[in-house]
Amino acid sequence: MVSPPSGCSVQLERRGRVDGPGLQQCSRAGAAVRRRLQVNGARAAARRAAVETAEQRLARPVVSASASRAHLRLHRPCPSTWPHCARGRGARQTHCFYRPDKLSRSERSFTGGIIGPYRARRAHKRGEWVEIGQVEAFLAVGTFGGFRRAADALRVTQPAISARIRALEQSLGVPLFVRSQSGLTLSAAGRAFRPHAEQLLHAVAQARQAVHDLRPASGGALQIAAALSICTYVLPDVLKRFQAAHPKVMITVRSGHSKEVLEMVLAGEAEIGLARSLHHPEVETLSLRDDPLVLVTRPESKVARARRVRLDDVAAQPLIFFDRGSSDWTLTHGLFRRAGLVPNVVLEVETIETAKRMVERGMGLAFLPHLAVVNEIRRRRLVALELSDAEPLSRSLDVIHPRQRPLSQEALGLLKTLRAAVGEEAGSPRRQARKANASPVNGSRPSG
Repeated sequence: MVSPPSGCSVQLERRGRVDGPGLQQCSRAGAAVRRRLQVNGARAAARRAAVETAEQRLARPVVSASASRAHLRLHRPCPSTWPHCARGRGARQTHCFYRPDKLSRSERSFTGGIIGPYRARRAHKRGEWVEIGQVEAFLAVGTFGGFRRAADALRVTQPAISARIRALEQSLGVPLFVRSQSGLTLSAAGRAFRPHAEQLLHAVAQARQAVHDLRPASGGALQIAAALSICTYVLPDVLKRFQAAHPKVMITVRSGHSKEVLEMVLAGEAEIGLARSLHHPEVETLSLRDDPLVLVTRPESKVARARRVRLDDVAAQPLIFFDRGSSDWTLTHGLFRRAGLVPNVVLEVETIETAKRMVERGMGLAFLPHLAVVNEIRRRRLVALELSDAEPLSRSLDVIHPRQRPLSQEALGLLKTLRAAVGEEAGSPRRQARKANASPVNGSRPSG
């Protein structure tokens, strides 16, 4: 029973009597209070029901169809005689098995021994997953020797690379990198995992290509990016063959340094790239042939008579370098730097063709790509010299394309033409010319 408001009781006691208007006013106030209490009670009951429903949903685990009967029995409501079961007035009984705060220490130990291994097995299966992005990050870090450089190569943030490597190491259960004073290097597990990682990405690229080959050929255009020397000495004959077999394909060729070729391929500006000794986690690399740097001079020079020279003797001769900042320029300078020598550079030019013409005029010696001088060596306009005390400046002619984007039918046709041209050149008189003009990369003596 709800009593009238206290103000009305005090007023009636002071007056000592009950008048009509005062009693009506107090009755109306009491009815308003009762209605307010009923509304508040209904709201509180609704809140309690919502909380209990949420608790029941959180406490009830998701059981797979393959769960055993023992697990299913554990998910049933517990008997009403268990004291730790939480019961609200009028509420359904909760699943106290997953309520650690309602269990005693012995019960927590018992249930933890059953549910712990079950959850651990499920987590272990999730941890065995290896994602393609993690493998790409691993190869990028291994290739570039650092997380920051790997992040720049993959065009992601450094924390993203760190997170991928951490997840991969947790999946494999071993550290893949070792930090030392010399920098970041692969651990024994990382060295064992690397060839399999490369095979995995190669298999993924082949799978994409196989699916893409089922689509009808689009036709129309083919974008190529190539190093300048490849554009000059390789592509003319190759594209002539390709155009004869695919007359309706429009070809676009863009040139640049090897790094610029890689950037164009990664950015999607070129479908296929031709460069030298390029490796990147996001591209497939196919090596077509070797293209070493050959030390050449004119036949009338004094050093041409010996054919075998020492590197310090070469450093004293007038030298012609080309394309400052390119990979060829870096390789040539590195050869002298590792030997502790300073080359006598008398002329620096922009292109290989200019350097070749300067050598033919007798202005000095030069390290030039074999593809650029093979015809001149065959015609005896230039002579290849062999270095007797230095390692060869070997490079490879590579074709690159993105792993994430399958090749079109036009690009596959160009790749087939490139392989055929390289194979024919390997069996052509070029090999005999190399034997007759001792190239420094094979260390062979001239045969006559």
